[in-house]
Amino acid sequence: MAATRKAGYYTKTAQGGVAAPKTGLKNVIRCSYSHMCMKAIANVGKEGRADIVVGHPIEIIAMENPAKLRAGDYLPIKILVNGKPYSGNVFATYTGFSTEPNTFAYATSTDKKGHARIRILQPGIWLIKVTHEVPYSDTAQCDVESYVATLTFAVE
Repeated sequence: MAATRKAGYYTKTAQGGVAAPKTGLKNVIRCSYSHMCMKAIANVGKEGRADIVVGHPIEIIAMENPAKLRAGDYLPIKILVNGKPYSGNVFATYTGFSTEPNTFAYATSTDKKGHARIRILQPGIWLIKVTHEVPYSDTAQCDVESYVATLTFAVE
């Protein structure tokens, strides 16, 4: 299963936030043009493929089916931004690890080819999250282009 939210602008000003580029706005603090993408792996049995690329602007690809994994195993992943390898941080957690926002059970980084491995610490429902920012192509219109991807799956 895969989905994306329609990309859009969000500009924070001294008066509040608006879903628009910063052009013509006053007291701009920061503008972001955001892409948000998600994938979920739902298995019936343990033989399905999980390494399918759907073409999102930012995408986490499981290189092995998580249904085959157990606690202590590693899930190899690949991350692409606009079809090219992502180099940066990757965070993962599982249901029940913490009730605090942006608190993760596992953190790692990708290599130059966009590959990383997530250690499965325990059975349950897992979430992998990647965020990436680059300068916006026209800084008069917006400051940054941001990308957020999540991948969810279950491990028995």
